Amino acid sequence: MVCTLLPRPFLAWHSDLKNGAERGEGSRSYSTIVHQFGSAIAASSAGWSRDTLLSYVPAFIAAGIFSGLAVLLIILFKFLDMRAGGLRPQG
Repeated sequence: MVCTLLPRPFLAWHSDLKNGAERGEGSRSYSTIVHQFGSAIAASSAGWSRDTLLSYVPAFIAAGIFSGLAVLLIILFKFLDMRAGGLRPQG
């Protein structure tokens, strides 16, 4: 539940600023659907790992790899956004 609710306010706020208030609702729905789909895949993969390999370790390793990939993509997108003259990070 925490994973689904935390990103929504920021994404909706950013979408409202970028696209106008009338288009913000679509981004909220989209972010909810994507997070629910991702959590369903993670849960079923962990269940498959437990049933097949009798261990959750591969699921934890995969989660760590995907988290690291997400961090790298965020850094890359921030760098590309700054070079394109878009929004600059605070600080």
